[in-house]
Amino acid sequence: MNKALAKIKQFFGYQDLTRDTRPIVTMILFAIPLVITAFANNGMSLLNSIVLKHTVGGDSVTAINQTSSLSSLILQFGFGCTSGFGIVIANLHGAKNYEGVKKAIVSSMLACVVIWLVLGAIGIASLRSLLNALHVNELYYEKAYLYFAVVLSCYIFNLLSNLSGHILRALGNSFVVLFTTIFTLSCQVGVCFLLTSKSIGNLDTVGAGLAIMVASLLNVIISFAIIFKKYKPNKESFKFDKTIYKDLFRLGVPIGFQWSILFIGSFVVASQVNLYGVYASKGMAVYTSWEGIAVNSVMGALGTMMVNFVGQNYGAKKYDRVKRGIRDGYIIVLCVYALILAITLPTTKLVPYIYLPYDEVNERVSFYATTYLYITLTASLFQGILTVSRGALQGIKKPLFPFISGIGELIARISVSLLIPYLVDQNYKVTLSDQSYIGLSFSNASAWLVSMLVMGGAVFFMILNNKSFGKETDIIKE
Repeated sequence: MNKALAKIKQFFGYQDLTRDTRPIVTMILFAIPLVITAFANNGMSLLNSIVLKHTVGGDSVTAINQTSSLSSLILQFGFGCTSGFGIVIANLHGAKNYEGVKKAIVSSMLACVVIWLVLGAIGIASLRSLLNALHVNELYYEKAYLYFAVVLSCYIFNLLSNLSGHILRALGNSFVVLFTTIFTLSCQVGVCFLLTSKSIGNLDTVGAGLAIMVASLLNVIISFAIIFKKYKPNKESFKFDKTIYKDLFRLGVPIGFQWSILFIGSFVVASQVNLYGVYASKGMAVYTSWEGIAVNSVMGALGTMMVNFVGQNYGAKKYDRVKRGIRDGYIIVLCVYALILAITLPTTKLVPYIYLPYDEVNERVSFYATTYLYITLTASLFQGILTVSRGALQGIKKPLFPFISGIGELIARISVSLLIPYLVDQNYKVTLSDQSYIGLSFSNASAWLVSMLVMGGAVFFMILNNKSFGKETDIIKE
């Protein structure tokens, strides 16, 4: 009985991803709460959209979703940096350098404050210009502006919340992230209802932005209380350590730029879709949210699984285990891809009714939403392979190829979104033909394919097929 309780406690606590068990078993156990967390996160966002649909209407939901590409363009740099910070902590934790872990945690928090001051100022100063470049319809413009201005102002809480998740996963604890996510996002839904309901707060999209701030702040307080319980900072933790900061920025900044570069393409695609009119904007509001739930959440969780597994084992110098884990990671991706297709494709036509009031869903909205989803869901295997490959390369402190593949993904996404509609219909900006929109909808799939080929090839030649992996001085050197 005591042994069983000990195993349960270990399962829900900090896991050593370097222990001598089959990599696929270790990764699945670690990934389960990651996937659930991702679904919970997106599920709560979905519930939030449903609340907003009833409290403020479909136009406000569309206005909020119009800012998703702005969020990706501006905020993802910070989120990418925190991902890189987590890799440094995973390496230190795997190497059993616990004092280094404490210093890295404190240094990461201070770096987040600097990132917020810079990005917040740039974002607020350029917000109207970006909304204009995005071709946001005047029906949604002010609602979108007010919502995103609140998000930018309170970005520090969102950034630290994101950092805490990366730290906990780097330490091998993905269950705490699950529990804090469910709790804080449940609070967000409740606060959102109170602030946006016309009979109570009546703050419309501003209320939705403030609800995000409340949830993020709660997550920061709870998560860092748990982190500091295990790794309590001391005076040494706050001393400037050139090596720690060098590692943090050497990994964090390239990944941050990589994430921002990736989403410049999304910004361009969104501006192209908005040219097709109000119904296309509503369709985009639907498919971006559903893509996040059905594809990005689970594939992103697998990427997080891989970066932490490889990060810990690379830090522990278990190079053969790194290789076995990468191969097993690809097997997991194939299985997940089959589940995605089996579950989502038959139900895609019903998705618009989740996000929009019944009377706002018509044939055109359904066409714009489902056309994109059918193509993207079918191509999600590419994203799964590229996220696992990216996680493997980042885990061994090699951010260059992910950065290069990000540029390739950007070029592919922009090229397809601008070129294919023109080749299909040279006058598409006037005719707004369905055929040109179908061509535009291949932008994400094409970008994933290019990135998969670059990063998959890099993983094969640098790690899987490299007999000297782990022996070369440029790989071992920290």
